Amino acid sequence: MSNQPPEVEHLLPMLECIATSADALPAVMTLDAGYWSEDNAKTCADQGIDAYIATGRLLHGQTPPLKCGPLPKDADAKTRMARKLRSKKGCKIYAQRKAIVEPVNGQIKEARGLRRFLQRGLENVNGEWHLIAATHNLIKLFRSSDQSSRRWRQQRDKGQWALARAVMACSAPHRWARSPEGKSRSGSAQEFCSP
Repeated sequence: MSNQPPEVEHLLPMLECIATSADALPAVMTLDAGYWSEDNAKTCADQGIDAYIATGRLLHGQTPPLKCGPLPKDADAKTRMARKLRSKKGCKIYAQRKAIVEPVNGQIKEARGLRRFLQRGLENVNGEWHLIAATHNLIKLFRSSDQSSRRWRQQRDKGQWALARAVMACSAPHRWARSPEGKSRSGSAQEFCSP
């Protein structure tokens, strides 16, 4: 999390964070257009990362035309990256972003209703984001097992799902906030999430 809007300057710190937490750097990396710069492309190449960085934005659902044939000898870094992305291999690798990275953003924004952070200050926002990410992963794990899914449906049908409400309340506290009159909108979920 950062309070700096342009993404371009965050690639190197992000690579350092990945190296620290995973003890290795990825062999292949896909990045959106906000990360494009010749320096970032060179940094990835110097560190042995096969980077696929978008050089511009496309309309939703629009796919770039495939490029074949030899690359011009005087092509700059941006042209080379655009050609790399438009190759069959580049299109296949970059398309994985739609299935791996972007759904998480959509689920957190749309299904869980997180449009803005409730906390102020970088440290507090980082804490809030870690809580949101952790609960997102816990909910996915909970829903992934067949046994849990069956149990979830049985409890839901019986009307006994206070724990699930508490997890959802902790993960989306803005939905479970108190009304202006001071009454709890969520009933027992407030007990689980009190500060």
